[in-house]
Amino acid sequence: MLDRIIIRGARQHNLKNIDLEIPRGRLTVITGVSGSGKSTLAFDTLYAEGQRRYIESLSTYAKQFLERIGRPDVDEVLGISPSIAIQQKNTTRSSRSTVGTSTEIYDYLRLLFARVGRTFCPECDHEVVRHEPDEAAADMLRRHEGRSFLVVASRAVEKGVPIKRQFDSLVSDGYSRILVGGDIVKLDPPPSRRFGRMKNIDVVIDRVEAVPERLSRIHEAVETAYKIGEGFVRFVPVDDDGGGAVRYTKHPVCVTCDREFEEPRPILFSFNTPYGACPHCRGFGNRMEFDESLIVSDPRRSIRQYAVEPWSSEKFGFFYDQLIRFCRRHKIPLDKPWSELPVPAQRLVMDGKGEYSGVIPFLEDLREKTYKKYARFFTRKYMVFRKCRQCGGGRLRKEAYYIKLGGADIKEVASMTPDRALAFVESLELDELQRKIARDVLVEIKSRLQFMLDVGLYYVSLDRLTKTLSGGEAQRISLANSLGANLLDVLYVLDEPSIGLHPRDTGNLVKVLMELKSRGNTVVVVEHDMDIIKEADHVIDMGPGAGDRGGEIVYEGPVDAADLAGESKTMHYIHHGIPIAAAGRPKKNSGERKMIGLRGVCEHNLKNVDVDFPLGAFTCITGVSGSGKSTLVCDVLYNALRDDGGHRLHNYRSVLGSEHVNDVMMVDQSPIGKTPRSNPTTYIKAFAMIRDIFASRREAVKRGYLSGRFSFNVAGGRCPRCQGMGYERVEMHFMAD
Repeated sequence: MLDRIIIRGARQHNLKNIDLEIPRGRLTVITGVSGSGKSTLAFDTLYAEGQRRYIESLSTYAKQFLERIGRPDVDEVLGISPSIAIQQKNTTRSSRSTVGTSTEIYDYLRLLFARVGRTFCPECDHEVVRHEPDEAAADMLRRHEGRSFLVVASRAVEKGVPIKRQFDSLVSDGYSRILVGGDIVKLDPPPSRRFGRMKNIDVVIDRVEAVPERLSRIHEAVETAYKIGEGFVRFVPVDDDGGGAVRYTKHPVCVTCDREFEEPRPILFSFNTPYGACPHCRGFGNRMEFDESLIVSDPRRSIRQYAVEPWSSEKFGFFYDQLIRFCRRHKIPLDKPWSELPVPAQRLVMDGKGEYSGVIPFLEDLREKTYKKYARFFTRKYMVFRKCRQCGGGRLRKEAYYIKLGGADIKEVASMTPDRALAFVESLELDELQRKIARDVLVEIKSRLQFMLDVGLYYVSLDRLTKTLSGGEAQRISLANSLGANLLDVLYVLDEPSIGLHPRDTGNLVKVLMELKSRGNTVVVVEHDMDIIKEADHVIDMGPGAGDRGGEIVYEGPVDAADLAGESKTMHYIHHGIPIAAAGRPKKNSGERKMIGLRGVCEHNLKNVDVDFPLGAFTCITGVSGSGKSTLVCDVLYNALRDDGGHRLHNYRSVLGSEHVNDVMMVDQSPIGKTPRSNPTTYIKAFAMIRDIFASRREAVKRGYLSGRFSFNVAGGRCPRCQGMGYERVEMHFMAD
């Protein structure tokens, strides 16, 4: 086997027929200026060829279920392994996927709770324990040694069958005594007293003494009682000084209140199945409810001024007139601002009374007509997502929360961050049998939690939705999963894993990359971070420029070979540093700056924060990973400024100075193109001007061409054969298209 990956004649995109060698089993960093061809080399050439060859080795049946990757434009690639790409993309859109499920930690937690979890009755707070006959006998001997008991089994009275015949049946089976009101009654000879109102027959199986010599006899009596009493047995003390009877059962039933519980199974803790999901929110953890602040969007208005927004249009004038009459009957002021009305009066308007239906019941009735499109859109304006009241956001049916481990249910464990969850799992006190059962499961949980800590995701709770993660966080989740997979001799291609990570945590990320390498894998990283570049075994610097001016290898070799740096600006910077020209300081604004102020921000982990943002200035928000930067700017500030009354969020108390801003735009890492025909020129509207120029030419005017004639997005302008795509896709079935 080759000790290196050899690439010859790579011409994909802007690569200029380059040759290079990447050492196997080492950490290689590909760096260079933006647009120089780093991702083209790493993903479109190296990863694509490794993945393509692996897929080609599969059967034709398996190939039809996999995405086919075309052959990259390269002459030859030797010594390549099956490849895995971990990119800065969060492709998850499901509201059911959480950090715990995507890392498989939650799956192992389900197994742990199902196998060693303890069920507690919510009414009497007693543990619900199932006992097999040998366990019941051993527990009885341990807790009540030296005392004498009657072993009793309760048998339901059969309706329609004379009680005397049932007694005769017991006698024929060998049982001659029953317990009635604490007294023993013999069945042979038949009892003279009447038992017409009995519901259960308490059959006395045996009288035993709880001593080690009688263990086998107690075991046999319990087995017999379980058969007669449908899995239940009762030990009634013979003496009067020892308290009440002791009950055992082999079913998940509380022996104190006879409440029956679900059998602890992994599926009970799954919110992705109908069996385990909360029936109220269907496993989503939240559900849409009507919000009074949206129904009354401007509390400064009075009822007469149409404060109740759903009934402000002429279409619902009947309900508005009904509201006016109702307010007059109940002496609710019509001309007072809504905010000044007493709370009981507001509740009457919202909930209704008597013949007056109320605003919220009216909207609920309208919502049920979801087959009508107007009803869906109309009611949706007044609804927000709220935490499910039945499951408390835990997504599971209530029976799952009766099962606890270490004093916590699975919802409480899933809401922990990895460091707290790891401390919880390590502090579990299990007996010898439980440790044996849970040994392998605990190893998997601890290792995956440790991997999350290693990649710097110590602040992400396990129940956080995967779709809310940034691209860098999603990439590090995938990196943690790769560590947990324990694969060997695999080519890992990573796309800037340090993105969004505070420099304080870069050292832990380097340890993860080294761990992947130490297992015999080849790790290729596209990266700009100096700390990661310095730890690399091999560096490839692309350049010297971007686009057509890039696509060449400026430097290839070990990171410590400073004398071989040549034209590599990256290597010069690493070894010698580049002096930064002193920029002229901007002139200070002599006048007082206007501010955007947020008060009482409490979204996610922000703790009642008050903050001011100066207008007309460049403001930078920084801090360690997970400190709340994106929450403050993206989730609160942006939504507060764009709030039009229909998307109000309840994550801040007030916003000040919003009148100084005409518009607000979010510029994030989301892809800008919506169709394959989109390109940067069309996105910035420049191509529209180019089309207008061509449409104004004399020949175009003479032929009657409008600007659409020069558009590849509309019929009449675009090529009819490829529909404006610029290429044709030819389906080749079991081969690459």
